[in-house]
Parts: sequence; C-alpha cells; structure tokens
Amino acid sequence: MFDRFGEFDSAEEINQKAEELLKANDRKGLRKLAKENGIDPSEADAYAELGLEKLASPLLAAKGCFVWGMVTENIEEKAA
Repeated sequence: MFDRFGEFDSAEEINQKAEELLKANDRKGLRKLAKENGIDPSEADAYAELGLEKLASPLLAAKGCFVWGMVTENIEEKAA
C-alpha cells in the first residue's frame, strides 16, 4: 500500500508531503498519496481545488491507518 511515498507516522507528515505535491502541481501524486494513506482521493481533489488548509486531519489519518490494518489482516488470514 505504501509503494510510492512510504508509511507516514502522523497527519502532519502526510500534510507536509501533500503541500510539496501541491506546490509541484502534481495532482496525480496528491491523489496517490491520499489513496496510499486510506484517504479518499476525492479529498485530495478538494484539498487542491478548494484551497483547504490540510489534506489530512489526525482523525482522517487514523481512520486510514485503521482501514489499512483491517485490509492487511484480512489478506494474512486468507493466505494462512
């Protein structure tokens, strides 16, 4: 899941990367960053188009982390 950007430890780290991508006008990268961190890519679109202050709140980042944990757990159970 963390193929392109790696795993982030906080919403602050996600937002720092999102800001870099926005300044570089890398909308595709911004959507990929969101998806890799369990955030709906439409949130990345809103962040870019509406000039939102942040892409990820601590709650949104935690939700993405939780969802990713459920996905990997499910994959590991099926593989066993």
